[in-house]
Amino acid sequence: MTERKPVVFGIGGLLGKEERGKIDDMLSIMAETYGCKTYAIRPAEVVIDGTNYLFTLSPEDRKEIVEAVSAARENPEADTSRVAIITSSIGALKLFEYLGESEDLALGLKAIAQNVPFTRRNEGLTSRGREAIERGEPFNFSSRYDRMRRVNRSVRTTSLPYLLDFDARENLKRLSPQYRFQTFTLLAKRDSVVDNQVTVECHRMLNGTDENMLTVEYDHWIPYEVSRKPIVDFLVKTLELRLA
Repeated sequence: MTERKPVVFGIGGLLGKEERGKIDDMLSIMAETYGCKTYAIRPAEVVIDGTNYLFTLSPEDRKEIVEAVSAARENPEADTSRVAIITSSIGALKLFEYLGESEDLALGLKAIAQNVPFTRRNEGLTSRGREAIERGEPFNFSSRYDRMRRVNRSVRTTSLPYLLDFDARENLKRLSPQYRFQTFTLLAKRDSVVDNQVTVECHRMLNGTDENMLTVEYDHWIPYEVSRKPIVDFLVKTLELRLA
C-alpha cells in the first residue's frame, strides 16, 4: 500500500503563471526534502505584455484554491488529514476569504505559515491607491527586485476599491469553529503596504501565539533567505515531517 504524503498548498503574491516566487521555492523544499504533495496557487488573473504584468483582483475569484483542494482530495497519494498552507501578501487575502466561507479543509488543516499577509492596507498604501484611482491609472505594486529586473507589476484601477476596502478580520469572524490549526506569521517592521497591528489581531484570530510570530527589519518584500528557515522549520515541526 502506498504511503500517503502530507499536503502543502502555496498561495503566493502577484505572480504570473510561469514566474517562480519564494513560496514556490519553499514548496520545492517541502516536496523534495520531506516528500510532501504540493500545489502552487496563483491568487489573481494577469495579463502579460513583455515585462509589464497587469493584475485583476476580484472578491469572487477563489477558483484556483477550490480546484487545488479538489485535486488533493482526489489524489490517492495525498494525505488530506495533514495539510499546511504557505501564503504571502495578496495570496493571504484570498486565503482569508476562502477560510471565511468554506469548511472543506476543517478536518485536515494543521498549519498556516504567513509571510507579510495582506490583512488590511496601511495609510501609505491608502493614499497611493486613492491617487491612482483619481488618475485612472493602474497601481504600481513593483518590488525593489522587480525594479532591478525592469519589471512593472501593477493592479488594475478597477481592482483598487476592493483592495483598499479589504479587512481580513471580517472574513476571520466567520471562521468555522471546526478549524483547529496553528499559525506562524512573519511581519516586516517597515512594511509600506500592510497594517501590522491588524496583522497581529488576525494572527490571534488564527490561533497564533507569541512564540509563532516574528517581526524582522525589512519592508514588505522580505528576502527569501530571511523568510525561508522560520517558515520551513514551523511546517516541519507542526506536520511532524521526516526527511524523505
